[in-house]
Amino acid sequence: GDGPGRSFAAHVSLLKRRLWKPGWRKSKESVKRNRPERVANDEAARHFECSRVEDEASRLVDICWEAEEELRLDAQGPDSPFAHRRLVERLGGRCRHPCFEAPRDFGILGEAAEHHIHDVVVVKKALSAVEVAQVHQAAKHPSAAKRIRYFIVPPFSARLERPLRELAPAVFERILSLVEWADALLWHALPPVAFPEAEYIVYEAPPDAAVGPHLDEDSAVTVVVMLSHSSEFAGGSNRFFGSGGKPREERLDFGDALLFRGEHLEHWVEPVTAGRRTILQLEVCRR
Repeated sequence: GDGPGRSFAAHVSLLKRRLWKPGWRKSKESVKRNRPERVANDEAARHFECSRVEDEASRLVDICWEAEEELRLDAQGPDSPFAHRRLVERLGGRCRHPCFEAPRDFGILGEAAEHHIHDVVVVKKALSAVEVAQVHQAAKHPSAAKRIRYFIVPPFSARLERPLRELAPAVFERILSLVEWADALLWHALPPVAFPEAEYIVYEAPPDAAVGPHLDEDSAVTVVVMLSHSSEFAGGSNRFFGSGGKPREERLDFGDALLFRGEHLEHWVEPVTAGRRTILQLEVCRR
C-alpha cells in the first residue's frame, strides 16, 4: 500500500510506474536510429518555408515595382510614350490615343459569324528585325522570371512583361497598339481594366515540341509574335478550332503576329519536328 512512511520521491516513482505506458518514451537508441529521418524532415520543412518566403518576397517586389512605375507614369503626363499602355490597361480598347496606328499588311482568318469571336487576325511584319532582337535581349535580363507550364510536353517559358517595359518599351507599346486596333476592328472585348502578361516561349525538338488544345483563361485578347525564321524549325504551326469544328492552320514567319480571343478560341501548336521555335506571347488578362 501507499503508507504514510513512503517518501515523496517514492510516491512519484510509483506513480510513474503505474501511469507510464510502453511506447510513450523513446529510448536513446531509438532516438539515434530515427535522427537521420528527423533531420531530413526538418530540412524539408525549412526548404518549404524558405520557398514560401521567397515567393512572398517576389510578390511584394512586383507590387512595389508596379506602384513605382505607376507613379512614374503619372509624373510623365498623358503624352508620354507609356500613356497608350495606361489607356489599354485602365480604359480598354474603346479609348484612342494619337500614337495608335493600324498595321499596313494584315489578314483575317474568319468565319461566317457576326460576332467574330472565332476570328484570327494575322499581321505581317508586326515587329522589325531590330525589335525582335530587343525581345531576345530582354529575355536574357535577370528580371525575366522562369515559369513552369503545366502542359503534357512543357516548353521553356519566362515571364517578360517587366524586362520588356524596362528595356524595350516601344516594342511593348507597339504590341498593345495592335491589341487595341484588333479589338476595335472585331471584338470590342477589352475590359475597363486589363493586365498584360508577356511570355518568352521556346519549343525545341525533341522533347519540347508541342502544346495541346487549350484556352487562355481570362485572356480577352492573346497575341503571338514569331521570333524565329521559318527556316530555323520544322512543324510548329498554329492551329485553331472554330464554331464549325474544322481546324484552321496558320504558319507564321519572322516578325509576324497573330491576335485572337484566347479565352474563347481553342488553339494549339503542332509538334516541332526539328530546330528551335521561339515566340513572344502576350495575354491581355481580365485579372
